[in-house]
Amino acid sequence: LIGTMVHESIDMAAFTQSVERAISGDAGVLNPLFALRSDTICGRQSEDVVAAKLSGLLIGTEIAEATRRYGKPEKVILVGDSRLCSLYEAALHAADIEAVCCDDDVAAQGIFSIASNLLNPVGASC
Repeated sequence: LIGTMVHESIDMAAFTQSVERAISGDAGVLNPLFALRSDTICGRQSEDVVAAKLSGLLIGTEIAEATRRYGKPEKVILVGDSRLCSLYEAALHAADIEAVCCDDDVAAQGIFSIASNLLNPVGASC
């Protein structure tokens, strides 16, 4: 229901608010998730705001759980779609973690490099 509302633009204020709430751990994930579902069904908030809050809730919860489990990193390198990386970058910034977004094609370049090395290993005789 909520996933169909995710569009190109995102309400960054609503996103950041949900990230900060998720990182604080005050409400958990289920209560805010069901509140967003209710807000959607009852039309209390626009689809854009609900989609932004959902994204913030999920990404913020992911960051909160990862830092609890593995500790807080000094820096995170983000590889992937530039739109999604920019959301993670904003969320990590809200968690006081430095983040760097790589170019969109860096993943493809890495895979190509790995494949090239597998096909033509250094020192191999064919």
